[in-house]
Amino acid sequence: IRDMQWFEDAQKWASADKYFHWKLQFPEVYYQTDGQTTESPGFDAVIGNPPYVRQELITSLKDYLQKQFSVYHGRADIYGYFVEKALNLVGDECRLSYILSHKFTKVKSGKGLRELIGDHQIEEFIDFQDLPVFGSDVSAYPAIMILSKTPAREPFKYAEIDNLDFNSLPDRVDQIKKLVDQSYLSDDEWTFLGQA
Repeated sequence: IRDMQWFEDAQKWASADKYFHWKLQFPEVYYQTDGQTTESPGFDAVIGNPPYVRQELITSLKDYLQKQFSVYHGRADIYGYFVEKALNLVGDECRLSYILSHKFTKVKSGKGLRELIGDHQIEEFIDFQDLPVFGSDVSAYPAIMILSKTPAREPFKYAEIDNLDFNSLPDRVDQIKKLVDQSYLSDDEWTFLGQA
């Protein structure tokens, strides 16, 4: 790829205009160069902790966000855009795992995000409720979600953590998990009911 003039020009433009283009920054992920340049599907996984910033604090970006993201809602937290972007960055049948606020599962402004996630297989959802995962002075309502970029087909593991007194999160999840049929999750509000 590096000997291709279009690629070099694009890198210069991106640098001069101060924008980030995923395919230019990570060509080895998006392009194969085995004699021919072909487009590849994307990352195998995206892992992160998106920022918890209310959209009211970034009003100058609202027009852009509304045009670019299907999960847009004027009062939503911006982590929803990170979920949508991650789903666009991972390849088919690949995964993303985020720690994010669980509030989108209940509030009106989270409907677009619920619809987007509902189109894919949730593998695990660990809800920490209002536990102080990030410290006693931070109310983040954290949850860990593992999502596969495949259609929803099977129940997923759901665990509601009620205290932080454990040595191993995976062990704790295995002790208290219940399986949830994703088809019962409503676009209006998610209620994590177990299967019999």
